[in-house]
Amino acid sequence: HRHGWRDCHYMMLPASYARYLGQLGAKRRYNLKRQQRLLSERAGGELCLLPIERAEQLEALQQALALCCQPAQRAQLWDCAEQAALAQRGLLLCYRLDAGSHPCGVVLGLQSGGVYHLFNILAHPRWQALSAGTTLLQLALADLCDQRHCHRLEFGYGSPALAHQSCNQLSRRSH
Repeated sequence: HRHGWRDCHYMMLPASYARYLGQLGAKRRYNLKRQQRLLSERAGGELCLLPIERAEQLEALQQALALCCQPAQRAQLWDCAEQAALAQRGLLLCYRLDAGSHPCGVVLGLQSGGVYHLFNILAHPRWQALSAGTTLLQLALADLCDQRHCHRLEFGYGSPALAHQSCNQLSRRSH
């Protein structure tokens, strides 16, 4: 533990997204559905989640990243070569959320076994007020639970900018 101990946030994922929703209160479920509906209506189209895991899908990821983050922030993220290497090794699992023809956000992450490591949720500035990041995370959770059978979602070190979800847990890890 060269750099000491730090909190790491994670969430255990149930076997289905329906079970995940069952852990939430009725008001929270209503608000999530409402956020999805409003984003779809205002962005001008049906919401479509695109999982990105292969090299031939990286252009769609690059297009969305160009819209969802400033160049200075973009320079801190994986570059094209790193994304391609991760895809080649079967580790890359990112998500792009579109509403009609409009990219609304991107999730950058890796999947290894039954664990998903989430690094960034980047919402398009135009759609941030409509909770595009929250909607993107919820749709990604549905895919992780129902299609990929992940059992754990790792958020990484530190404290989230927003209030902790009641289902988030902490573990102390050496950094």
